[in-house]
Amino acid sequence: MNQFVKKQVIDTTSKGEKIYKGIIKAIGTILFCLVATFVLSLLFGYQYLTILTGSMEPNLPVGTIICIHKVDFEDLKVGDVVTYGSKETVFVTHRIIEIGDGYVITQGDASNNPDPTPVSKDRIQGKVIFHSNFLGDLVAFFKDPFKILILIVGVGLTYYVVQML
Repeated sequence: MNQFVKKQVIDTTSKGEKIYKGIIKAIGTILFCLVATFVLSLLFGYQYLTILTGSMEPNLPVGTIICIHKVDFEDLKVGDVVTYGSKETVFVTHRIIEIGDGYVITQGDASNNPDPTPVSKDRIQGKVIFHSNFLGDLVAFFKDPFKILILIVGVGLTYYVVQML
């Protein structure tokens, strides 16, 4: 007669350790998804930029991350926000207020006046299709080495405290 022996496995992981591992897995999953989205979007012709001035406030405050995609000039309409190259090889992101024959007139949301120079269709880099203030803040956070150090110490202390539970 065959007898099966049932073995009992005892989990020696503390409750605090389980919580900590769950938090780390969640953060890792979120970061993986963000990186995967970023890489895939670059492969399909999307470009990410950061708003550096207040010309588009309050809609696109300083630090906002924008995602632009190249579109046909004929698909642009008044009210679209576009990014174009200026003479100084700097990108400008403003709203279209008028469309002409092969050019657009743009204006920053924070300005009362249109931009002085029309933007020819060949200078338009793309239309803004997505923006995130949160991601801009996140990127700015990780550019500061002191903040990264504080984060590492904080995670280490959290791990230590959780181990003590």
